[in-house]
Amino acid sequence: MGRHVVTELLKRNMTVSCLCRSEEKARQMPWFDKVTFYYKDIDEVSDSELDKTLLKVDALIHLAWSDLSDFLLLSHLEKHLFSHMKFLKQAVCMGVDNILVAGTCLEYGLRNGPMKESDCCQPITPYALAKLSLKNYLEMLRVEQEFSLKWVRMFYIYGPYQSENSLLPQLERAIKNNEPAFNMSEGDQVRDFLPVESAAKYLVTILENTRYEGVVNCCSGSPISVKAFVQKKIDELQSSIKLNTGFYPYLAYEPLSFWGDSSILNNLIENGPAEK
Repeated sequence: MGRHVVTELLKRNMTVSCLCRSEEKARQMPWFDKVTFYYKDIDEVSDSELDKTLLKVDALIHLAWSDLSDFLLLSHLEKHLFSHMKFLKQAVCMGVDNILVAGTCLEYGLRNGPMKESDCCQPITPYALAKLSLKNYLEMLRVEQEFSLKWVRMFYIYGPYQSENSLLPQLERAIKNNEPAFNMSEGDQVRDFLPVESAAKYLVTILENTRYEGVVNCCSGSPISVKAFVQKKIDELQSSIKLNTGFYPYLAYEPLSFWGDSSILNNLIENGPAEK
């Protein structure tokens, strides 16, 4: 997400600073020379380094998290949660008064149907519980410190540079290797898929709208079955690969059918940023 968000910020003529782990990866970005970089892992950064990083920053988009290859690891709760609590509190104490944090649709838990921002959350994975706990912590921090908080629940984002173990990269790899069939689950799960380029635009638009505070679903609002989504991609690539459905079991921590209600998001997009 980060590289796409930076691209969008630069398109809107914003001055951008990035905190990232790898200088090697940063130098691969086409906009490397247009951005100020600080190289550090949030899990390891010291208070003095945070002071330098957050100097003269008036808005923060927080997308970082670790161990995203496994949502069931206890490290999400035992390690990463506290690192991000510390980082974001330091940002607030340094005077950053407009903060957007990426949450996850998994905060809603095993519920089916359209998810509204006001719906009760019942996360069942350490990752989702850690994210929701971070949100609750920041809301309590607002009792002591004045700042604007936008909590954006990301649904199923796809596109360039996503994990090679994600659904579409696996499909594209199978097609490239001329495999006769693509192994997948039954495919009747209903999800909310959103191109990463659109998600980046939405995040920046939400950040710019200083009138809004609270939770926003970052989603398409258009439910589609996983099988239909995969078949659509196959058709776009003009491939004859067959779908071997039922090869993989359902993920126990995901409901069968859920998607985002995009009403709040659509309203923010239509209204645009607040006047400065």
